[in-house]
Amino acid sequence: RRMTLSPEPRYTYAELAAAYGVSYSQISRDVSAGLLKVTQLGRNKVAFQSDVTAWLEAKRQQTETRRTKRG
Repeated sequence: RRMTLSPEPRYTYAELAAAYGVSYSQISRDVSAGLLKVTQLGRNKVAFQSDVTAWLEAKRQQTETRRTKRG
């Protein structure tokens, strides 16, 4: 009997951009800056759900830091 693992949800740049209201370019910049970890799957780069969650937390902290410095 063969056991199948349920894969963690994964998202392309375009799916992330549409889901979170950011541009494809912003996703690319965040990957380059090390804020979002992606994995090469065939011809596509994808982000797994756990990496997306970490990215969103990093973006939230980045926003809070900016607000704190201003005020």
